[in-house]
Amino acid sequence: MQITITATKILVAPPLKKLSAKEVWHTAKKLIAKNGKTTTLEIKNKLREKGYFATQEKVSKAMQKSDFNFTCLARFRVYF
Repeated sequence: MQITITATKILVAPPLKKLSAKEVWHTAKKLIAKNGKTTTLEIKNKLREKGYFATQEKVSKAMQKSDFNFTCLARFRVYF
């Protein structure tokens, strides 16, 4: 019996950046300027694209402390 082992590449992602309320608000402002409105889900996804460790909970808490206007649509808020 012969066993063959092949090497594989292991890719290591860079560490994620620490999230701050200021970065959440900055990202929200940019999304509102571009789209006229935004949600915490959109903010979270944009922050993740930018390399931040963003969770829905952290983004929601930061936005609740902000002075953005919002309206509630059933289960989520739309900020404008």
